[in-house]
Amino acid sequence: MRSFEQVHKEYDMKSNGKVEVGVLPSWMRVNGRVAWYVFQGPYTKLPDGWSEFWKKFGDTSKVAGPPGMCMSAPPQEHKGDEKK
Repeated sequence: MRSFEQVHKEYDMKSNGKVEVGVLPSWMRVNGRVAWYVFQGPYTKLPDGWSEFWKKFGDTSKVAGPPGMCMSAPPQEHKGDEKK
């Protein structure tokens, strides 16, 4: 597993951007083709991140499995940097 600093370095440029479709890196432990969205913001805004994902994703009839999420680190690891 990568450190959350490495994850931020790799994915910050995609944060709050578009929904992407493809295969995630194996270290994320999510297999197969998925639709994914990088949300960046305080944990209190996660519901807004989900709303934004569904708004950008659009056609929910294309969903074949349950939604889920991967976090780069637990909240306590981001002390002093709540925006991320």
